Amino acid sequence: MVEIEELYKEFESEVNVACWSFYTWKNIRDMAAGDKKVHHALNRNPLSWTIILYSLQSTFFITIGRLFDTDGRSFSVHTFLRQCIENVDQFSKYALRERKIKGSGTNKLSWLDEYIEKSYQPNKEDFLKLKGEVSKKQKRYELIYRPIRHKVFAHKEFK
Repeated sequence: MVEIEELYKEFESEVNVACWSFYTWKNIRDMAAGDKKVHHALNRNPLSWTIILYSLQSTFFITIGRLFDTDGRSFSVHTFLRQCIENVDQFSKYALRERKIKGSGTNKLSWLDEYIEKSYQPNKEDFLKLKGEVSKKQKRYELIYRPIRHKVFAHKEFK
């Protein structure tokens, strides 16, 4: 049986890499554009900063390519959601209770019954709705970002 919690950690890691690389690149660029001292400091060693910024951009584009990969053998948002649908029982209130008890160690869980009662138990339809939303983002990725990823970062177009 696939452990959704492990898949979630992997998915979270991929999303974090994409976010960290994008926002680090953006912040460096914005700071350099908005502060002459920062701009001059970066220009003291421009090749290093060019390499660092290119590495951040490359990491971002490669990672979002992995997230939106449609190959069924690859880990992506699509395989993650498919596994969530196939293993929807791991989202039951009972399974949530077991995870909370397992993660608590020896701590008393006086709050647990109320927490479980108020928790939402997703069903397959919820994940199918998410798949629909991901499909919209997939189209945007394919239209805007995949061409940049393929022609600039992942492959070198022959001219």
